[in-house]
Amino acid sequence: MITTNNNNINRSFPIRTAAVRTIKSPVEDTDITRYIALVNLRDVPEGLPTEVNPRETNMRTATARKLLESVESSDPNFDVYNRGMVMIASGVRFDNTQSILTVEFDSDNSRFGLLDGGHTYRAILERRKGIPSDIDKFVMMEILVGNDLSVADISDARNTSVQVSDIALYNLENHLDPIKNAIEKCDFAEKVAYKDNEDKDISVSDLLKLMFTFNIKKYPDNNSFPISAYSGKAMVFKDYKAEYDAYSNSDQNIYMSLSLLLPELVKLYEAIQLDMPRFYDENHNGRARFGGVRGIEGRGSYETDFSSLPAGYKIPAGYLMPVFGAFRALLVNKAAEGEPYQLDWAFSPLDYWQKMGQSLVKTLFNYGTFPNNTGKNTSAWEALYQAVKNQMLDDQKQMTEEDKLKLADQNRELEDQIQKLQARVKELEG
Repeated sequence: MITTNNNNINRSFPIRTAAVRTIKSPVEDTDITRYIALVNLRDVPEGLPTEVNPRETNMRTATARKLLESVESSDPNFDVYNRGMVMIASGVRFDNTQSILTVEFDSDNSRFGLLDGGHTYRAILERRKGIPSDIDKFVMMEILVGNDLSVADISDARNTSVQVSDIALYNLENHLDPIKNAIEKCDFAEKVAYKDNEDKDISVSDLLKLMFTFNIKKYPDNNSFPISAYSGKAMVFKDYKAEYDAYSNSDQNIYMSLSLLLPELVKLYEAIQLDMPRFYDENHNGRARFGGVRGIEGRGSYETDFSSLPAGYKIPAGYLMPVFGAFRALLVNKAAEGEPYQLDWAFSPLDYWQKMGQSLVKTLFNYGTFPNNTGKNTSAWEALYQAVKNQMLDDQKQMTEEDKLKLADQNRELEDQIQKLQARVKELEG
């Protein structure tokens, strides 16, 4: 029996297999394992989590209709013609005495589930009852397990053409105009690609992830965190689309307000890119080399992601995004409940970065130096967010005390003026 364990399991799917191969990644210092299984279409389980898949399944297209027909046709070679299904699991157990592969998923739908092959999965469930009784058909399942897995990288590699086309289609419908309008005066505006195969340096999805990170409608507090901004970029577009489909470009769409913040969000993100090395050095009194941290590239000439400002290092997004996301604590909606969004800062995030940068960078690297793991580490996101929130609450309290003192001074001045006025009145009456 082959076993890969995870301590946070809450969904388990036993699958009878016709054949299984286990492939351990030969790459040094990685723990990725691939399980390749051929499964009879009649044994494919219902209820597999699909939220991690960035694509919506549309079974009305010509391609989908052919897929539906191929499931119930008399041709047995379904697994030869079909790409199969790709899943990211938190654990796998294989009982070779019964050929049962048990696939386990924990509760984080942004990291685990059916990543690719959603149309295949739906076609199988909808049409397998029509398979002739004397024919067996199989589908290939690829299950990936490992802490070093990046949903974003796998999704981008396996779903890129469709994902970009979805964004391009949205652009044709002018649904990305709020972003274009918000950044039109920024120096990087002409470098943003909105269409398929545009030869430009910045993808509009990079701007979407900045807004998603500060979506206080979806992530209002420290109970959940926008980790998908790092681990699932396609999920970010999915959220933008859902909000736009529901509210169009009205003030009820939070992305209309978030888009107005894009110039400042870009400045904050790039300030973190530029200043993180300095704060790291200050934490170590110059005795540790930032370029020696795992994942940091420090040999060569680098630029910031948007404005192309000279940078001494190339820093992985796994280090940048949790720090960037911490400043969500400063964003507030000043509108009453049910009213159009009025987003504003409780304090300047750029000022707070300069004020807190050294301590935030120290906190970040307390959670390790594997950027991919750090970018997906809920505890890291929470600790950084809470640090900014606590500082904000302290500053607000201090402001409240100062306001009380000012009010007391104003009251004393007013009382003095009243006493002088009363004395003057008595003089006039006398």
